Amino acid sequence: MNGGSRVVTARCVLAGAVLLAGGRVFGGAPSIHNKVYQAVQGLEIKALPSEPAWARMDAPPLFTFAWMSDFHLDGSNQERTRLAMRYVDRELKPDFVMITGDNNAYAPEFQHEGRVPPVTLRRQLFMKRFLEENLRAPYVIIPGDDWPQDFEKVFGAFQFSFNYGGMHFLFASLDRCTYGVEGRAVFDEATWEWMRQDLARNKDRPTLFMMHETLVPPAFIDAVRTRKMLEEHPNVIASFCGHLHVDVEFTHEGIRYLVCPSLGRNARCGFKYVQVYRQALILRTVEYNKAKNRYEKVMKWQRVEIPQALQASLHKPASRTFTKADCSEVPPHPRRSDPTLMKRTMELVGPLMGFVGQMMNSGALRSQPAGQGSGATGSGVGGSAPGH
Repeated sequence: MNGGSRVVTARCVLAGAVLLAGGRVFGGAPSIHNKVYQAVQGLEIKALPSEPAWARMDAPPLFTFAWMSDFHLDGSNQERTRLAMRYVDRELKPDFVMITGDNNAYAPEFQHEGRVPPVTLRRQLFMKRFLEENLRAPYVIIPGDDWPQDFEKVFGAFQFSFNYGGMHFLFASLDRCTYGVEGRAVFDEATWEWMRQDLARNKDRPTLFMMHETLVPPAFIDAVRTRKMLEEHPNVIASFCGHLHVDVEFTHEGIRYLVCPSLGRNARCGFKYVQVYRQALILRTVEYNKAKNRYEKVMKWQRVEIPQALQASLHKPASRTFTKADCSEVPPHPRRSDPTLMKRTMELVGPLMGFVGQMMNSGALRSQPAGQGSGATGSGVGGSAPGH
């Protein structure tokens, strides 16, 4: 298939995805997640024939971290997940690991504090035990849209921020949702205020924004509002999300919107290894090799530039002990069920349709020239991915 045919095919798949997603609202068609997932598969970052020059740096990184998402732990994939954690600890040795949601479905019965906890709490307790037993590196974690209940009882706050090595990390999860329905979820106004203040307070630091659901493409009701908030703050250089299970990226208004492959449910289960340099982040994809039954780095790189005006705060941490600085959080609280969000469905479907239309009109779905599939020139899909 030539480049032009691939573009037409990708556009048709995306357009069909949104139409079917709209059907999910009114007639019970497949979920928005499944349809968008099918659509973005055609935009997945491709392997390169060799390491690109822009990924080779003259000096060692200031620090590193691994980024994992969508474990979807159950009774069938735990050993493969252990392999990933062993690879992180033995081969990568990052300063820390960040985990961006959809963590664990597995809830065997066991005693905790003299009784068998409810299934929602058992999932969180099992996840924490699994991490403690299999991952030596320190980690930070947030919930996803699957199995978020009782997260705060085990892991604490799911809206928090900190500085490390002079870089600012902001993690956010949604406050209210309609359980069992894709994308009907929002932040509370108090959380909006906390995020705005946090971004303003760290205006001189390069900032990464992490959550589970994607902002581009918009995967929840407040996605567009969230994206616009980030774009009002020049210190935000990238957003790291999961949810779609596909290794893909977009760019809008100078911000990179990166999506992590799924560690648990993916055609090529994998995660990201991130090296932080003064002038850029260099990301490398790590994937599971089924034939060899092991994880290994593959020929996929990404580069996120750090503007010179934001580089002054960056430094090598004083020690390899992961110590967060200038921490802030919204006090731990449960994610609440809000069935009234169903009335706001078109606030999700409308932006999805706008996303597809603007991508088609802007030519963002053109095929990549050799050596640019990583997004080194600004976008993993070639050009600026639209918002709404």
